[in-house]
Amino acid sequence: MEIEALAKATWDRNIAFEIYASETLPIFRCSRVGLQSAIMNLLLNARDAMPDGGVISIIATAIDDERAAAGIELRISDNGLGMTEDVLRRASDPFFTTKASGLGGLGLPMVNRFVREARGHLRLESELGRGTVVTLRLPVDG
Repeated sequence: MEIEALAKATWDRNIAFEIYASETLPIFRCSRVGLQSAIMNLLLNARDAMPDGGVISIIATAIDDERAAAGIELRISDNGLGMTEDVLRRASDPFFTTKASGLGGLGLPMVNRFVREARGHLRLESELGRGTVVTLRLPVDG
């Protein structure tokens, strides 16, 4: 996977990388660059949330729920610092950042834009001291 190679090149060896993709994933048509950019933004956020190392996981599964449209659920999780409820509420706001220096506050808004353009949904879950899970639910054209 291209993203795996790129991601591994951007962080230290003290961060483990796990990936699982279901063998039954439906075909999802979207901007390849947009999807790669969204995943990389999420991976870099996860990396930054684990200054002492940890585990980043990507899980891609088919949505097989009669209450929801067919699609793909892409879940990226880390066991890093996590976020307070206030930070979690603002995390997708453009230019909101918790970083002390450098450019920040654009990654999650870009991910959110990609998901909206794909007619999907973005869900953020986080617990301070336990990590963060970002779930992208992306419908497939039926």
